[in-house]
Amino acid sequence: MVLVSGGLAVATCTLAVAPFEKARIRLVAEPSYAPSLPEALVKIFGEPEGVYNGLPALLIKVRLSDRFGGIA
Repeated sequence: MVLVSGGLAVATCTLAVAPFEKARIRLVAEPSYAPSLPEALVKIFGEPEGVYNGLPALLIKVRLSDRFGGIA
């Protein structure tokens, strides 16, 4: 039961954080993309590829971070 609860917590957190992480990465890589985080989120939600396009990479990052003590 504890493992299931932990897995659901990580999945929920990852799904909630994914849009913000995508916006942060986009703003760092392309500073001219948007002047602020809220405007970047609006642009990302309007993109045809969707908000969760990079979700598998984010899940791997979270898993590696958990596994190796936050080095990812």
